Amino acid sequence: MSGLPNVAIIVPTFQRPAHLERTLASLDAQQDCPRFEVIVADDGSSDETEEIVRRHAATASYRVAWVTHPHDGFQLAKCRNEGVAASRAEYLVFVDGDCILPPVFVREHWRRRQKGVVLTGDVVRLPQPQSERVTASAIRDRQWMSVVPRSEYRRLRWAYAKGIFYRLTRHRKKPRLFGGANSMHRCDYEKVNGYDENFRGWGMEDDDLRERLVRSGVRIHCTPAHLAPVHLWHPPSDTTPSQWWQGANIDYYLRRGKLTRCVRGLTKRQRRDVRVRLRGWASTPLRQHILPDGYDYVPADTTCDVDVEIALFPAVPNDCDAADCRILVMLAPANVVSPSLSGDADYVVTPPSDRTALRSWDVRRELAAILDSACGFCTRDEADTGKPTERAA
Repeated sequence: MSGLPNVAIIVPTFQRPAHLERTLASLDAQQDCPRFEVIVADDGSSDETEEIVRRHAATASYRVAWVTHPHDGFQLAKCRNEGVAASRAEYLVFVDGDCILPPVFVREHWRRRQKGVVLTGDVVRLPQPQSERVTASAIRDRQWMSVVPRSEYRRLRWAYAKGIFYRLTRHRKKPRLFGGANSMHRCDYEKVNGYDENFRGWGMEDDDLRERLVRSGVRIHCTPAHLAPVHLWHPPSDTTPSQWWQGANIDYYLRRGKLTRCVRGLTKRQRRDVRVRLRGWASTPLRQHILPDGYDYVPADTTCDVDVEIALFPAVPNDCDAADCRILVMLAPANVVSPSLSGDADYVVTPPSDRTALRSWDVRRELAAILDSACGFCTRDEADTGKPTERAA
């Protein structure tokens, strides 16, 4: 155990070998840091990215590994999970392959580590002219920080102060988690099954991870401005929307009743791995014809943790029992569903009031669609065929 690295640095990349080379140079320039390893998690690059990693590994004093998969759209969440899976250390640091790390970055993240705490902070955004002046040799000689505008550090110091305020006031959504600069214990990452790989294209995967981490009891702490990586300029991704709320992932992110442990993360959970508590179904002989197949159903008096609770009216969902998703099912028509009955439910399934529509109502299909949507089975094929390729760099 003593020979294992203390820190695993996960570096996702795609088709930006010049940026990646400078990121790796900044890792070589780290000062007074613990033993670390670097996992370059590639999204299917077809250029000289792998050769850059191989050349770096030949001279690095630490372990360098390379994982990749066939490119099928922008899959940042998948890259990060594959990087973690290929790592050995118990402490995880996530940085992007277009960022330059301050010389004390790894040391300070390691020194400030706490179980149950994620360390995160925004990055310095360097314009194109200054980015072009940051060469690998300038990074090794530590002559690159003079190109950073002072206004950026002023912005980050203010952001750090606000982050402390948000934490002390227990803000629901802030401080944010920045995917390009954060660190946490592996056990906290595994608690939520890592990043949700249903997020493809630009955006929202970091917000989703933050939400699930906080729900699991993990706290978000900001890092000070002097630890901010410097983000090198590059053209925006093809999937980057003009406004964040126009992104392709927004509807999936905003769905109700999402699971704390996502189904397509570090491990790929099947429906049989999702435990569903049944409240009020014991006296319903037709339940085998109503409940969708495949899920792990347990009775209401079970003491084990569950992911979902389905209550059959007149039973109601119970917010005192731990469950990520609560569904209320009513088999008789109701013109008005009382808020007192549905207030704790993420979804309410009621038959249509129209008699013609009622005859064709398929409660099993509707319930299956809700379960699959909330859990995350509805957006991707269950079988994940794009397995990563790992090579010693």
